[in-house]
Amino acid sequence: MIEAGTQLKVIGRAGVGVDNVDVPAATRKGIVVVNSPEGNTIAAAEHTLALMLALSRYIPDANHSIKNGQWDRAKFYRS
Repeated sequence: MIEAGTQLKVIGRAGVGVDNVDVPAATRKGIVVVNSPEGNTIAAAEHTLALMLALSRYIPDANHSIKNGQWDRAKFYRS
């Protein structure tokens, strides 16, 4: 991939580390390799909370029910 990128200037990786990038090969071609170790921390936390809320409100089950042409509202209401 690095060899094929004739106009490649930067390889950016979201997340910690660049162990999945051939840094020596990139360096030989003058390509800068960067990462963003905390770039998606907030998004990951928000996604986790959203999934917890979805599960607490039975959204996956209700979605599956709707897609199967059923809807029993009482089944998804729990106090």
